[in-house]
Amino acid sequence: MNSGFFAAMIEMGDVMGTFAGHDHGHDFWGDWHGIRLCYGRTTRNAYLDRPFLTGARVISLKEGERSFDTWLHLEDGTVLSEQPKHEPEGRTPKNVAII
Repeated sequence: MNSGFFAAMIEMGDVMGTFAGHDHGHDFWGDWHGIRLCYGRTTRNAYLDRPFLTGARVISLKEGERSFDTWLHLEDGTVLSEQPKHEPEGRTPKNVAII
């Protein structure tokens, strides 16, 4: 169901990013209409049929700046600061002018 939530974030003009978890097989990020969309990292392998190290997405906000850094910290201590960008697909939210 399209609740209009994403369109509202675009219209606000001050949302830098959103972060979601509980999708055990994904940890990608992408940028859509100036908002960085980031998946977390699975904290357990309950539903995966392939090896996938558990871990967490770390978010570092910068005081006094309109920016943040984010990376993955895996259970074995590995830090993944460079991740491939995933281009989100879908239709443009209604009532939003894309310039």
